[in-house]
Amino acid sequence: MKRLTRLLPVCGTRQKAGERQQGQGIKALLSARPVVMLRVTQSRFLDYLFILTIIMAVLSALLFKIGDVPPAYPWSDESEIAADAVATLKYGPRLFYPGQLAGGSLAVWLEAGWMALFGRSLVGLRLLNGLVNLATAVLIYQLALQLPLNLGSTINQRLTALTAALLFAVSTWLLGLGRIAAPNWSLVGMMSVLAFYLFWQYLNHSSQRRLIASGVVLGLLFYGYLPGYFVPLVLVLFLVGTYFTRNGRLSWKPSLLLPVGIASLVAAPLLLFFILHPTAVLQRPLQLVNTNEVSSVTSLLEASIDMLSTFGLIPGYLWQGITDHLVFDPLVTVLFVVGVLTSLWHWRSPGHLFLLIWWGVMIIPAVASRSASQGFIFEVWRRGVGAQPVSFILIAVGLQTSAQFALTRRLWPKRGRTERPDLFSFVYPLAIALTVGVSAWFSYKFYFEQWATSEAVSTLFAKSPVQLVQWMESHDDSQTAFIFPVRPNVSPTTRPELFTVRYLYNGPAFILYPVMDEQTAGDVLVSLLETGPQTVKLMMPKRITVDPKGYFEYLLGLYGRIVEQEDLFGYRVISYEIDVDNPTPPRLDNTDASFGAILRLTGQSVPETPPVAGQTFSVALRWQLLTNAEGDYNASLILSDSQGVEITRADEPLLSTKDYLTTRFWLPGSDSFQYFSLPIPADIPPGHYRLLLTAYNAQTGERLPPPGTRPNLLMSLAEIEVRPTLADPAKLQIPQPLDITFPEGLVLKGTNSVPVLSPGDILPLSFWWHATAKISKNIGLLLALVQPNSEPVPLYRQPKPLVAGYLTPVWPSGSIYRANYRPRLPVTLTGGSYMLALRLVDIESSQTLAENLLFPILVEARPHQFEAPLLANSVDVDFGHIIRLRGFEIDQSNMDAERSLNIKVQWKALRQLSTSYKVFLHLIDEAGRIVAQVDTLPQQGKAPTTGWLPGEIIDDTLKLPIPSDLPGGNYRLVIGLYSESTGQRLPVGEHDQLTLIEINR
Repeated sequence: MKRLTRLLPVCGTRQKAGERQQGQGIKALLSARPVVMLRVTQSRFLDYLFILTIIMAVLSALLFKIGDVPPAYPWSDESEIAADAVATLKYGPRLFYPGQLAGGSLAVWLEAGWMALFGRSLVGLRLLNGLVNLATAVLIYQLALQLPLNLGSTINQRLTALTAALLFAVSTWLLGLGRIAAPNWSLVGMMSVLAFYLFWQYLNHSSQRRLIASGVVLGLLFYGYLPGYFVPLVLVLFLVGTYFTRNGRLSWKPSLLLPVGIASLVAAPLLLFFILHPTAVLQRPLQLVNTNEVSSVTSLLEASIDMLSTFGLIPGYLWQGITDHLVFDPLVTVLFVVGVLTSLWHWRSPGHLFLLIWWGVMIIPAVASRSASQGFIFEVWRRGVGAQPVSFILIAVGLQTSAQFALTRRLWPKRGRTERPDLFSFVYPLAIALTVGVSAWFSYKFYFEQWATSEAVSTLFAKSPVQLVQWMESHDDSQTAFIFPVRPNVSPTTRPELFTVRYLYNGPAFILYPVMDEQTAGDVLVSLLETGPQTVKLMMPKRITVDPKGYFEYLLGLYGRIVEQEDLFGYRVISYEIDVDNPTPPRLDNTDASFGAILRLTGQSVPETPPVAGQTFSVALRWQLLTNAEGDYNASLILSDSQGVEITRADEPLLSTKDYLTTRFWLPGSDSFQYFSLPIPADIPPGHYRLLLTAYNAQTGERLPPPGTRPNLLMSLAEIEVRPTLADPAKLQIPQPLDITFPEGLVLKGTNSVPVLSPGDILPLSFWWHATAKISKNIGLLLALVQPNSEPVPLYRQPKPLVAGYLTPVWPSGSIYRANYRPRLPVTLTGGSYMLALRLVDIESSQTLAENLLFPILVEARPHQFEAPLLANSVDVDFGHIIRLRGFEIDQSNMDAERSLNIKVQWKALRQLSTSYKVFLHLIDEAGRIVAQVDTLPQQGKAPTTGWLPGEIIDDTLKLPIPSDLPGGNYRLVIGLYSESTGQRLPVGEHDQLTLIEINR
């Protein structure tokens, strides 16, 4: 009790002669005149009573619905501090926590100590922050008693101090910051009040101990939230301002410099760390500068005006009734404005000058915040937390001034007496009670009814991170590792769930947060695998790309096999079973293959170990840019079977090693790696496949020609052998399920969807065969198209193995494979609806095992013509000796009006064709550049070349769009044909295109 008594200010106690003489200089400095005193016992009793009232008000505000609002799930900022506190308990305290950025270390140490005593409970951590705010409220009362505010009497001073503390206790500012487990913000307010209280204790009572303690607190503020760095500036500006507002020069006491020296000593370790690690320390401030866009005088002025509006000093929001953009409720906002005006009127008074400087300095961090200047009140509360205590003292001054003016028409009491003391002593407490009651009601409506039910709350206090931790704890053991890749140069607040994982997870598994850096991430992963985990779970967030190049999936695909993939709680979880004992970095083989004149493939890493069906195949490529790229380029890795059927593919963009820039931002000569995790379907039959590569423009889809080929061809990268696996039929996605049972335990599980076809087209078929038992016979199939009362049209005249190169007697029981067939429809086939007939035979004995009609196939046939009048321009030019261009006509009448060029062409088939060719039409300028083009199948796909009969004549009309900004000059119109599948052009004599006409515009 004696210690508490010493802490409580005894305003009006008579000082001893020596003490009064010792404090005479500073009292003269501040012109703090004595006031009418109450007796000491009465003062102490009022202090105890008022402090008890403040404590009850704060506890009521903090404990009301404590389990419901906010929800019992940690917000990212809560988890961020708690996670570092957990790490502190495990590995010891640190001077600087990179994850905190602007948060500081003090809150981490405080929460770590709390956890050591009371555990990790989120409610307990929120109560800890509540205690910090409780101390702030009491200190606001104590400080307001120390400030020389010329309020007329000691009881007025106490009532004003009580008003400030109570309004703070029932404010939305306290509710918003005090009911969450983030003491880093509240500590700024509490410690700034404590430092100023000790400073004013020294000024009023000349206590050197309090001056030293003030310096210690100022030094500790450097270990806190970033706005706390501005607190010492308040004292400096106050002393400077006081110096220039007095008559004559002041006699400065050397002891006033003592807090600065002590603060420097306390903050010295952190300052030394700043000097040694400037990048780590400046990361958050630089990020704010880059993102808040308060970088010019205009933007700074706009942010300042908006900030003054949120406090009501500019009446925009208040006048328009936009209360959700105000820091306080409307009544308290008016009182705040009155308090500021009162202090401005008394700016020569040290107490009022101190309040103005305090508020002006500590609001700077909020002004520098773009989100705050856009009206998000929570950001104002958080980044302007240093201005929180002084704001409520100014509000209390405004209420006292308003009550005084209402009764006396004076803005401050006359010297030596107060008019109508009995009436004022009744009205002022009543005004305090009414103001506090109105503010409490408004805070309840805003916080518990409006904010607590808003969508923002469900977003900030999300349940999914907690569920993710619970799932991790149910799927972990000492042989499991979780990997959460982190993208470099990205704020950790973009991954708030990671803080929750670090805070709440308490299982035996190892958790790794590797930064996505190709130069170091591989070594980090190899080091992890050397510790011997049997299972690695790669945790990839779905809402943000943390690994744009797929590096971790590539590496884990080299060292393990996928056993499970899940989508849960916003993550794609890929579980790998590690099957290597000594992981080594992959070997890169040098390559030299140019794709056009733009890209060069300089290296490739293709594993020698055959991939297993159902897994991924990891391939790395190294590319070099040869010249400036006008667009972005991607590469495709394609797995193809012996028929040229594409089994699977992976498309990845070419991105730079740093910052993941696309090729249009690369410099010529720069290179970068590209990583593929090619998915091998589980139902792919074992055998040999070709690995093909192509590079193409991401915007146009145009392929770059690899070496030794015509344009748009695929480069053969390697030939690989795929090992079989037993696929689960329930996990396969079969487009058209059938489930037809045949002899030998063979089941046709389904097939693909077949489009409408034309004569001469390839019939794309995929059958899923399931061997429910061991098959003894070598089974093949025959296919035919049948119609009622018509002869079947055979598609295969000789039995085809169910799976090419993998005979049925070696199929394991329970295996299921997708077999691809590509029969061609006869060119002479008539249009109509056919049924696809399947016949299974024993290839060895030619015995028919089963026959079945599967599904209908629709064929649309077009009329054929073998004679036709010639067009205006007859040319008779052969393309590859298989197609002849008989003539053409060009209509240039719409070239300027409709910005198009209409061309009629007439083709003749010299023989039956098995390849589908596309027609290209290019408009080329004098420099040889293509300025307009069109690529299409004949008759817009209705007359593919595979359906042409020998001697048939095909008329076609092409429409070439003309750019609106095409300049005048000489142009050539050229035409040609190329294979739809390979892109290889048909030769025209010594060229691969024919010039139809020259156009002069």
